[in-house]
Amino acid sequence: INYPQIMMTGGGNSSSGDPTSNYFQLLQLDHLETLRNRLNPGTPIASLPPNQEQKSLPGHSTKSKIPVVLLLDTSSSMFGQRIDSLNAGISAFKKEFEPNTNISQNLELAIVTCNSHRETFQGFVNMDNFIPVTLEAEGETTIGKGIDSALNNIESYQDYCQKNNFQYRKPLLFLIIGGSPTDDWKNSAERARQAVEANKLNFFVVGVKGADMTSLRQIAPPQTPPKTLDNFKFRELFQWLADYLKKVSSSEKGTRIRPLPTTEWEASE
Repeated sequence: INYPQIMMTGGGNSSSGDPTSNYFQLLQLDHLETLRNRLNPGTPIASLPPNQEQKSLPGHSTKSKIPVVLLLDTSSSMFGQRIDSLNAGISAFKKEFEPNTNISQNLELAIVTCNSHRETFQGFVNMDNFIPVTLEAEGETTIGKGIDSALNNIESYQDYCQKNNFQYRKPLLFLIIGGSPTDDWKNSAERARQAVEANKLNFFVVGVKGADMTSLRQIAPPQTPPKTLDNFKFRELFQWLADYLKKVSSSEKGTRIRPLPTTEWEASE
């Protein structure tokens, strides 16, 4: 069995960083170790660096976490200027959040990238600890596998928060795709739509111009049809996403937040 690469973000010694984020890194490793033992005994997986020690979690959190998963197509359809612009957009997204603020500490970001050659997995970390890495484009567009990985990560996050009485907002799954899905994605998309219908998930889909929008209209929930990115306006897209999340952060839990206008980055029909 091939395992996702675990990218541990944040640095410094064990006395810094968000304890919830550090715990989820350990939780992900424990989950992968259990899976390894069941399916392929004897295969080692990545471990935390020595400076990433487990910490005791606070008994109660009065701040609601905002879990967001970026599900990113890093297949060969994103090669060249597309992947470069995506990397620049993610770096700009990081800079949208002033350090040591409520939102930078409560916005929990995870990243799943999908292609047929590798799957990069970064567990939930707050924006203060998030360090963008350079993504590369290769292989085919395995979106179905990516959706399942993202949903599994979200469900683990929700289970832990519920068991420990940690408050969190409705998770957001944000898919960016540049080509046509090459794997069996229909069951995975149905799983995501069911979570949306059960009011457990917000799911937003963006196709880079030239993507298979016919398939994306079947993947995205009916109430939030996919949008098409105008050329390479990833910076504008991620600025829009940051503004939306800031609006969520400043609102009361349970308040319905309407998406902001997309005219700065959406392609015209």
